[in-house]
Amino acid sequence: MRVLRSLTLMATLATTAGLSACRSGNAYDIANRQANDVMLIVENQNFADVDIYALSSGLSTRIGTVSGGNSTARFALSPTVTNSTDFRLIATPIGGNGRASSGTLVASPGRTIRFTIMPNLATSHAEVQ
Repeated sequence: MRVLRSLTLMATLATTAGLSACRSGNAYDIANRQANDVMLIVENQNFADVDIYALSSGLSTRIGTVSGGNSTARFALSPTVTNSTDFRLIATPIGGNGRASSGTLVASPGRTIRFTIMPNLATSHAEVQ
């Protein structure tokens, strides 16, 4: 019993230490922007809060959340996310159905992507500036 308790304690400490070591601010925070990053501006005209994901090389990466009701959020995307032939943005309503998709985007370093989430998710759109 004592050995089991010790192992449980060690596992808990290792997990806690690992989580705190990995914990940081939002990796896509505009305050951490690098010169070769792509700026993402998301304007959410939908009533629901949405989670923003980048799909790149078949992998989905969560970028952040944008509040509903005409809110705007800005994120800095590194080239590791945007340098793909199938790069696209997806917005999914929190606690709702459907999704908004940008379609395939080509954004070189230093450019800005404006992703507008519409009340009807199917009419949402993105443009590279």
